[in-house]
Amino acid sequence: MVSQSSYISIKDAAKQLHLASATVKQWIAAQVLLARHNPTEEPEVFVGSISTILEEKRVLPIIDPVATDVLKIAIVEDDL
Repeated sequence: MVSQSSYISIKDAAKQLHLASATVKQWIAAQVLLARHNPTEEPEVFVGSISTILEEKRVLPIIDPVATDVLKIAIVEDDL
């Protein structure tokens, strides 16, 4: 059973992920983040799903800039 403290508010999740609360809500709707829904309150985010996102972010390769005046853009498409 998951303990009560295993869930945090959308606002706190947004702070941990350095995102807007609206983005966290979209990620919950898209099931990128797991949350429990209560009909009388805002959903609460499962801390374990935040940890998973942060771990994935930690292992992504970081591209070093070639020069300060060069702009690199990465386009990520998730549709088949």
